[in-house]
Amino acid sequence: MEEIEGEAKEKKRIYWKDLIAREEQKLEKKVEEEQAERLKMGKNDDDDKAKKEISSVNPISDFKGMINDRKVDRVSDAI
Repeated sequence: MEEIEGEAKEKKRIYWKDLIAREEQKLEKKVEEEQAERLKMGKNDDDDKAKKEISSVNPISDFKGMINDRKVDRVSDAI
């Protein structure tokens, strides 16, 4: 029984901010993989999916997308 109690004490605490950061990283990685796959297939749908405003659902991703848009200058709109 002492070993079980010792294992319980050694468990690492998990905070919400860590969970959210992990999920954001997964989402960004998924988006990057999808973009890479589209480029391999010769399809570039960025014009259709280009963000024109920052939403409240995922504002960080929207901001990065507007800043990195190479076809249209959206930096001043993003800021």
